[in-house]
Amino acid sequence: MYESIRIQNFRGLKDLTIENLGRVNLLVGANNVGKTSVLEALRLLHIDHNPTEMVRMMSMRGLNPRQVTPSIAVAGFYYGVDDTSSAIISGLLVSGRTRTLVLEGSFEVADTEGRRIVDKSEVTFTQRGEDGGQDSYSITMVKHVDDSSTKDEPKIRRVTVALDEWTADAFDWPSFSRITGTPAVMLYAVQRLSASEVALRFTRVQDRMGSSFIAEALRAFDSTVEELYLGLDRITDSFNQPALRVRVQQQPNPIPLYLLGGGGGRLIELLVSIPLAEGGLVFVDELENGIYYQNLPEVWRAVDVISRRSKAQLFITTHSLECAEAAVRAFDGEYAGDFRLHRLARRDDEIRVTTYDHEAAEATLNVGVEFR
Repeated sequence: MYESIRIQNFRGLKDLTIENLGRVNLLVGANNVGKTSVLEALRLLHIDHNPTEMVRMMSMRGLNPRQVTPSIAVAGFYYGVDDTSSAIISGLLVSGRTRTLVLEGSFEVADTEGRRIVDKSEVTFTQRGEDGGQDSYSITMVKHVDDSSTKDEPKIRRVTVALDEWTADAFDWPSFSRITGTPAVMLYAVQRLSASEVALRFTRVQDRMGSSFIAEALRAFDSTVEELYLGLDRITDSFNQPALRVRVQQQPNPIPLYLLGGGGGRLIELLVSIPLAEGGLVFVDELENGIYYQNLPEVWRAVDVISRRSKAQLFITTHSLECAEAAVRAFDGEYAGDFRLHRLARRDDEIRVTTYDHEAAEATLNVGVEFR
């Protein structure tokens, strides 16, 4: 578990330090203050220089390295980009040891053979481990574009994405720390898991956490839910895929989970994903996405219980006051000490952080001070 983090020259964060981290950390603030960037930086640090994470993050940000110019795609990871840029991410663990990740990027655009453009970007990941050791890996992207093409878009002659041989498929889920073996799971606000992926995760966690807990949490969210179980969707005559079914009141037959609506689907995604990061880290971008504000306290209580059972450290973002209020109310009790609220704000062209423990956050709410 991390006690503090420092992020330098990463995305829109020039130099940001967040101290006094808890088991559950809620990041609040206006748009474009770097909340999601903090999640991504920590994810890169925690999983120990897995270059495929940059590819995954580009995809989630809408940048496909096989379609977008490599120098533009990769440059998005640095604050103040030039021909050679670097970013440093470091985290102090509760053990007193430190992990550090240095991202060094180089960008080159060359005009060869008249109008044929070669765009090349390379990022070197240098990981400094808790034991003082150091290791480096790299990702290289090269795109050859022939501008003489008569089509609306230049013809891509060749795209190469070279990754270290150790890394898994770029869209493997979740990602594991190569050194410590601890996992990290991230749920983006813009990403929805497929029905089959939710069902597969459900099968992995039901024995560990108990399917009854997930059903009870869903029932608190939607009182019409009676039972949740695993079924099959017939895709072809020879192929079926797993799918979750829900039995609800006044419905003669079970219905597919996705018919419950976006809020119920988001809650299930959380409950079947957090246990996959047992002993590791969970990152959730905009937890409230798709969830009605009156249901947020129940969602927070369920997230708290399942994260404690999983012994996972959580980093969650929101710019919803209702979501922040629900979080503070949900932790008003035995586990209040686990909760931290970190407010990010832009001041003098820099991002600053104010951290509240549960007592301070609750007092701030009670006097009506705005801390989004």
